[in-house]
Amino acid sequence: MDQDAIQSAIRRVFDNVGNVAIPSHLGVQEFSAYQPGFEPEPTLTEYSVRVIPIKTPVLKSLIATDLINDEGYQIGLMECEDVVPKSGDQLRIQDTVFSIIQAAPVDLNADLLFEVWYR
Repeated sequence: MDQDAIQSAIRRVFDNVGNVAIPSHLGVQEFSAYQPGFEPEPTLTEYSVRVIPIKTPVLKSLIATDLINDEGYQIGLMECEDVVPKSGDQLRIQDTVFSIIQAAPVDLNADLLFEVWYR
């Protein structure tokens, strides 16, 4: 399967599951170029994403292999087209802001579908 076919299939799944895919926002903190003697000012850029909450991880993740058993973690499948999510990014689902603990691609490197652990 080529990358375009994978991306198209992922979009169709998120479109067809209706309200199960929750429209959300991914907040990515970015820093301007470093200037000696000045503290860099972070800016938060928000991207529209969709999240499907799941209970069981798709991948054998770092958290699962480290045997962290913390009920505070939530797991979701995120459709994110504009940027690759990473640990430390903010995920706003409805009115609740979470911090992403771990993000891993699950779409054969099509850069659209990610398993995210957040709390």
